[in-house]
This record gives sequence, C-alpha cells and structure tokens, in this order.
Amino acid sequence: MKNKTLMCILFFLIFVLAGCHRVYKKQQALQDIDDSAFDPKAVFLYEENLYLQYSYEDENFFLYAKLPKEGSRKSKKNAVIKAEIMQKAPEGVEARAERVLLVRDIVRQVSEEVITDMAPDEENKGKMLLTGFKDVILYRDNAGEVKVCDPSNLPETVEVTGKIEKKTIRKEIYSRIINVLKNKYPRSKRFVLPVDTVPLVPYIYVDIDKSIAAAVKLPDYYQVQKEKSPLGFSVDLFYSFFIKSHVFALIKSPFTSFHRLFSTAVYTLYAGFSPQIESIRGPIPPLYEGKEMMDMKAFDKYLDYNVNEEKYFGKAKIFIDGNTFFPDMIERFAKAENEINIRMYIFKADPYAITIADQLKARSKEGVKVKVLLDEINSVLNWTKTPQQLHSKDYIMPGIKKYLKNGSKVKVRTKLNTWTNTDHSKVIIVDGKLAYTGGMNFGEEYRYFWHDMMIALEGPVVDKLKDDFKQAWTFAGAGGDFAAAARAVFKARIDYKKGAEPDMYVIRLLYTKPTSAEIFNAQIEAIRRSKKRIYIQNPYFSDVRVLQELINARARGVDVRIILPSENDNGVMGRNNIVKANIMFKNGIKVYFYPRMSHIKACIYDNWACVGSANFDKFSLYVNGEMNIAVSDPRFVEDLNNKLFMKDFAESELVTRELDTSAVDYIITSLAAHG
Repeated sequence: MKNKTLMCILFFLIFVLAGCHRVYKKQQALQDIDDSAFDPKAVFLYEENLYLQYSYEDENFFLYAKLPKEGSRKSKKNAVIKAEIMQKAPEGVEARAERVLLVRDIVRQVSEEVITDMAPDEENKGKMLLTGFKDVILYRDNAGEVKVCDPSNLPETVEVTGKIEKKTIRKEIYSRIINVLKNKYPRSKRFVLPVDTVPLVPYIYVDIDKSIAAAVKLPDYYQVQKEKSPLGFSVDLFYSFFIKSHVFALIKSPFTSFHRLFSTAVYTLYAGFSPQIESIRGPIPPLYEGKEMMDMKAFDKYLDYNVNEEKYFGKAKIFIDGNTFFPDMIERFAKAENEINIRMYIFKADPYAITIADQLKARSKEGVKVKVLLDEINSVLNWTKTPQQLHSKDYIMPGIKKYLKNGSKVKVRTKLNTWTNTDHSKVIIVDGKLAYTGGMNFGEEYRYFWHDMMIALEGPVVDKLKDDFKQAWTFAGAGGDFAAAARAVFKARIDYKKGAEPDMYVIRLLYTKPTSAEIFNAQIEAIRRSKKRIYIQNPYFSDVRVLQELINARARGVDVRIILPSENDNGVMGRNNIVKANIMFKNGIKVYFYPRMSHIKACIYDNWACVGSANFDKFSLYVNGEMNIAVSDPRFVEDLNNKLFMKDFAESELVTRELDTSAVDYIITSLAAHG
C-alpha cells in the first residue's frame, strides 16, 4: 500500500515538473522571439489567420493572429497574436496556405528616417513625439543633431513648440514602408516585417492590396514585478484604511470625522429609500419644437440662494482624450517656473504614470515647488492594478507615494478615507495661473485607452482653485481640523475679480462635500427647468432621482439624450447601465453606447453646461469629495456641444430596442443604487 502511494506521488511530481518545464520552454521561446533571437521557419496565411512556424528545441509550434477585415475599423489597429504549441500544422495547410514574405531591417530604417525628417529645423527647438508607447521629446541640439529624450530629461535650453501625433507618424512610416516594399519586391503583396525596438511587438503584418498594416502583439509571457509583496500590500491596506483613516483621523480631525460619519449615514439612508420609477403614461409626447430655453437669470438666482452664490471669472478650454490633454500638461510642467500643485484621485504606478512622476521629480530638483495630494486608499490599491500598456520586461511597479518622494523634493500628502469618504476630485495647478480639472487621473488608460475629458482654466477662477488646494493640503497635514480651521480664519482675503478680462465669462464651482450636495442639487434643478435639450455623458448612472427627473423632462417634450460606455471598467455599474438604458428607452429617452470605455462626466441643460469629476452615483452625488464647473456662456456651451456631444452621438450606437437583461441584472442594479 505504501509503495503504491509512493508511486502515485512520484508520478504526480513527474507530471508537475514536466508541465513546469513545458511552460518554461514556452516562455523562453516567446522571450527569444521578442528579442529577435531567431526567425520563423515559415510564414503563411491560412483561413484568415496569419501563421508563423517555429522550431524550438526540436519542438514545432505556431504563432497565429486573426487578421483584421479589409476596410474595418480595426484594419489599422494591432492584431493580437495568440501563441499556441501545435504538434502538427492545421489540416489542409500544405495545399492551401499562401506564403508570406519575411523582410528584415525595413521598420527600423524607415522609422529613423521619418523621425529625423520630422525633427524641427531650428537648433534647441523640440516637439513632443506621441508614439503610442511612450511620449518623448524630439529636438535638435546645438550641433544640429537630432535627439530624443524623456520629458524629465529635457535640456533647459530646448523649447518645446508643438507635438507630432501618433497617427501622423504611423501614416508616414506606413507610406514609406509601402514604397520600399513595392520597389524591392514588386511581385509580392503580403509581408511580415520584424520589429526589434518595441516590447511584445515582434512583427508588423502588411497587406498592400487590402491596405492593412497591423502590429502583431505577443501574449504576456511574464508577470509584472511589483515592489510590494502580497503580505506587504495587506499590511499597507490595513494600516491605511483602519489605522490612518480612522484611528489617526479621529485624533487629528475629530470634527470632520464625526461630520463625515453623520453625512455618510444620512445619504446611505437617503439612497436606500429611493422612489419607484414612474414611467410616462400613454404615448411618448413629441419633442418641443420651439426655440425658447430655460430662463438663465431666474436659474442663476435660484443657484445663488439654494446652492451657492460664489462666481468667478475665467476662460475654459476643452481637452478631449489623453492624446490632447497629457502632451499639453507635460509641456506646461516643463515650462513651470514656481510651483506645481496636484490633487489627484488615482496616481497609478504603471509605466506611463511613472513618466509623469519622473518629470515632477526632475522639476522639483530644478527649484519648482511640487506638491501632490492623493487619495489615501487609492494610492495603496494601485498595487493591485497590473499595467496593460506595453512595457519593458524588467519593469518593477513601485509604490507611488514612496517613488515620488525618493531622490526628489516632491512633497506628498494623502487625504484619509474616514467612513469610506474619498477625494475623487482632479485638479492640477501650474504656477497659480493655469488649472486643469475634469475626469482624468494619471495612468495608461487615461492616456491611451479611455475616452475622457479635462478642462483647462485661466483667470481669477484659478485663484479659487489654488486656495481650495491650500486648504485641502493643510487639512491633510498633521494638524488636520485644527490647522485647517486656523488657516481659514487667518488667511488673507483674496480678490477673485482681480485679473478679470473682457473676454472672460462667469464660472461656478460646484462641490460634493459632507452634507453639501451642490452638484446634485444644481443639476436636478437644471433638469426641471430645461425646455429644449438635455445631453448627458457619464460612465456610472445609478441615481434613481436623476433618472426620474429625466423621464419627467422627456414627458414635457425635452430632447433627452444619454451617452453610456459600451465597455465599463466596473462590472456592476456596466450591468446597471443596461437596466437603466432600458428604462430610458421605454420612456422616449435616446440612449447611445459609446464604442469603448468612456469616463467623461459632462452635461448640457439647454444653455447651461456642467462638467467635472462627479458621476451619477450615490458616492459622487452625496458622499465623496467632488468638483464640477458650471458655465452658461454660449461660447463654451456650444464648443462643448460640437466637440463632444455632436461628435459622440455620431460615433455611438443608438439603442433601438430593449436590451437583453436577466434577474441578476436587477439584483445588481439594486446594489448599484447604493454605490
């Protein structure tokens, strides 16, 4: 009996070791492919798949990628390659496969030529190069030589005068590659071109006839290394949420802690007793055909008495998506002379966010005062979020707070999460003259993948945001309530009209604070007063009261349109959105699904716009720290309408029938209503 047991154990160990060896061989093979250590034995097309055949340590296997269809939206995007170890070729491949020509050295050669040609002609002039993998500065030095560097290593003598978009680079590289291939290989139409400079992208597939150029991406064959261990993360999480956010917070900020406890309890009950939805009875009314919109004078008076009466002058510029916002921010950081103040909900530790951290650290050592205020719990939870964007294989994901402070003069503080209250606002202030606010955090999804928006503000309104930051920074320090109260009492009076210019317009700042739901109250009233149009884009739509008011508005003939993301980073909110979309659809509200994750929080109510950080969920509307800006100037409202809403309506899919749901979805929706 004992012998049988030992034999079973032995066979089990052999099986496990063999499996481990096989995994190791596969990983090593992929590593060698990534490093351009060896070429495939053959490359061919078979049944709309690209196959690359290898022989590694006497074992044959194939890499294959499903090719994008001609003229499809994905025809210019990356084809994701799937690695499979096959004992034999697919059946029928010998007779029907179409061979593809493997051509080396073209990609590197052409890329270098394009970059050199795109460099500024003047010495010490640079442009930001948006490659899609990493943003760098392209410039000419004193000797006229073309150089490329990270924004954090930009020489002081170099002035950045613009940017070069990724699509511009790709178009030019592709065009030149096509010309080279046509001239050198006139009889061939399909090619695989090795790439030796981009991690996890060993090849580009080119089909001249179908105008397809697709990067072939390897699967992730290694795990991202992290500075923290699972045990270290658990300790940090316990310390951050329980010790710091509750024990320490009760000591240094007793008044705020009890205030937040009361506020969270009140609004949890408030959300828990949400009213039942009352649908429109009878046929859906026709849309209002008149031109009259809400009375803005009356609405302003309502806001003055019932929300807040603070108004500031300024100008606002819209940045849609990371490819427009982040290069502008990085350029502003490079030109900062005195200070950079950042209030950020999430500062990730992925490779892209680290480039921002590196620039902040470099500027701090050059004499610029850099302060970063983070949400405590989210600075810890970043450890769990593995990067998606291509990165080097030796990348180690650090703890962001420690990383920012190490080897620099950057000052970092965190806003504690007493009773689950988080600081969800995003505000970036450069030299007290320019401020950014909106929905974007610092991380790869905001830079490359998600649809999102930020607003750049100039004028006296920036003085108010700077004062807000100083107050939040003081509160986050060791003095807590007591230091913040002292600062509020003894601070110098600020003239918020100083610096106002004729072309500036009035900007309201609306907040969500404990027992102060300004963002919710202002928008509920705006919905009630709207006559012509209500356009909303938001990723998380769970508040029943807002939904009911939108149904009531549609019953009055208001054109109500809602844009939701077709992909959602929050599974619960994603299913909730589908249930809410069905309710909207049945009540005559036009619902659109944007083709990818949209993180934008923007609204137009007739001639009044409200944009910022707040979602349409309980936490954003009643509990979290949030900030939105509100503008009624026609220049801004129509700019937002044209640049965002009209464009996104056209790109999104309109719901024309009820979407499929299940009983589980309704259970999830009830949970979402409380979060």
